[in-house]
Amino acid sequence: ERLSGDAEVRWPLLIFPEGATTTGRGLAAFRSGAFAPRAPVLPVVISYTCPSGFDLSYTDNQSTASAVLWHFVRSLLERGKTIDVRVLEPLRPTPLMRTDAATYAGAVRAAMLDAMPGARDWHDWDNRRMRDAWYGADAASKD
Repeated sequence: ERLSGDAEVRWPLLIFPEGATTTGRGLAAFRSGAFAPRAPVLPVVISYTCPSGFDLSYTDNQSTASAVLWHFVRSLLERGKTIDVRVLEPLRPTPLMRTDAATYAGAVRAAMLDAMPGARDWHDWDNRRMRDAWYGADAASKD
């Protein structure tokens, strides 16, 4: 009810439709389930850098609970990180987008990609393929 607009919204809902985060060099495919309610969306682009070169992005490389916990703790403790948050214009679904969640997801994704100067369009890449492209043979060591 809340997502369909039939109920009063008391708390915002935050969704990462990629199912992961990336290094900011590109934007992966969005999962359309996040857009199934066809509710208005406020896109937010978050990018970050670390002087040490540590990759704060979360991918499927952290495959155990302890690896996820270690990555989270290391991300919190990493010194000198810079986080840039850009809030884009709200998007409301058009009549066409109301009939197809994937079309709506694509429109939101396109707006976010436009707000990421120099970013690549990785619409057909999964997390493992992106990680392998970023790090090559060293991908497994990038927890």
